[in-house]
Amino acid sequence: MADVHFTFNAPDRLLAACRLAEASYRSGERLAVYCRDKRRLHAFNRLLWEYERTSFVPHLPAADPLSAQTPVVLTDTAPGEGFAAVLNLDDDCVPPTAGVARILEVVSTDAGERTQARDRWRAYQAAGHTLQRHDLSQATA
Repeated sequence: MADVHFTFNAPDRLLAACRLAEASYRSGERLAVYCRDKRRLHAFNRLLWEYERTSFVPHLPAADPLSAQTPVVLTDTAPGEGFAAVLNLDDDCVPPTAGVARILEVVSTDAGERTQARDRWRAYQAAGHTLQRHDLSQATA
């Protein structure tokens, strides 16, 4: 069963997610980025190209023929096997995915996002996942 890492108090959820995707890529792990909201996933795709001028995070949509050889794959359906982690940008929990060691959740300071994150926390907990909390507001203090 995957460990679930919640990163709270991100000033910008998608920007923090870009940094997690870059860290995953730099560590050599394959990452699936899951979100059923195609507009949010598209916004994340654009931001991966723009958020840091000196960074490059190779990424493709899951439907692309080269996605099997790409370190970061963007998907609006349940990720298949072959990923070390899944970064969840959806409002709901990640569907069960075989072989994934970690699920990464990013939560901004927005009240609505925090409420949805609490619901996901309880759902993951009820499913038996080990949960870990990372507070970005304490990391910068």
